[in-house]
Amino acid sequence: MKLSVTTLGTLKVISPENLMPKLEQWGYDGIELWGGDLPGSEHTKWYQDDSVRIADVYPGDRATQQELDRIMELKALADKHNLEIPMISNYFDFIAGKQRWEESIVIASRYIEYAQAMGVRLIRTMTGGYGSGFKAGEGIAHAAGTEVPSSKMTDEQWEGVISGLKAVTSLPGADKVVFAIETHRGRPEDSIESILKEINDTGASNLKVLLQPNQFIPRIPGMTAQKMLDELFEHTVHLHVRTGMKDSEVGWDWLLPELMKRGYGGYVSLEGIVEPKLQSIEQEVKWFKQATAK
Repeated sequence: MKLSVTTLGTLKVISPENLMPKLEQWGYDGIELWGGDLPGSEHTKWYQDDSVRIADVYPGDRATQQELDRIMELKALADKHNLEIPMISNYFDFIAGKQRWEESIVIASRYIEYAQAMGVRLIRTMTGGYGSGFKAGEGIAHAAGTEVPSSKMTDEQWEGVISGLKAVTSLPGADKVVFAIETHRGRPEDSIESILKEINDTGASNLKVLLQPNQFIPRIPGMTAQKMLDELFEHTVHLHVRTGMKDSEVGWDWLLPELMKRGYGGYVSLEGIVEPKLQSIEQEVKWFKQATAK
């Protein structure tokens, strides 16, 4: 099992370029890149919201050489610091209408190219809802969505989600990547039942789960770590966690050994990071290494 840090967690604190040497020094295995290249910037900068209206920025559904060149700068830097890039992350929105649905397919096409260029296997996948609606501002996109929990989804919205997932998982080159559905409150993927619905109704072998245990425990009454794993482990390819795992209500002292017992060899990635963030990141890896060495 490996440990990485998402650059969403360090947004506005430190750039990916400056974070990488610190992660190498502290003993991390990887860095998860969130967002996209800001057009016109002097350096490669990846943002939380990935220039989500990329169709308006770079017309067409193919990445330009300029995009790929700048993205490869990050890949080269990660290689220099002995860091893997387990996942790149963007935002899809299949429930806010035809325009956003079509833009999401364009974004998926671009991210397949990004992933292949960098040798990345996983593309983080959100289908809409809280944080997936965007408005332009100051050169980048900003989250402006509202909560759309699975319990409030209409038949039309479910049709948009399933058709969107079918579309992105069958794009050219999609067989070389895995789309990992992120479990998250306020979104269609806020329950075990809705996640399994998306997987089963889509029926694609390259659609899996990015598991966030803190989104289930203690949010869902009666949910336990064991029940969560029993239902979703076979689909899980990546995990997001918060710093402070040692004392978390999730019960990582049981969950980490259980994941290893079940054969999980993927990444656990720090996303929610408490202040002071760099100090928290430096300390968390020490506990994680001890916990996974048992």
